[in-house]
Amino acid sequence: MEISRRSFKPMDQAQVTALLARTREAAAKGEYERYKTTTQNDSTAMNPAWLG
Repeated sequence: MEISRRSFKPMDQAQVTALLARTREAAAKGEYERYKTTTQNDSTAMNPAWLG
């Protein structure tokens, strides 16, 4: 489905609240975005000298 700028409508506050409620549990666990919750993909964690 293609969405054009002319038909775009931002979500209202009720829609945002509903979306956040539906995704809260998955977001809290961090299991789908491990790069944000672990050092698994963080080269800096393996090379602290890079930080100066």
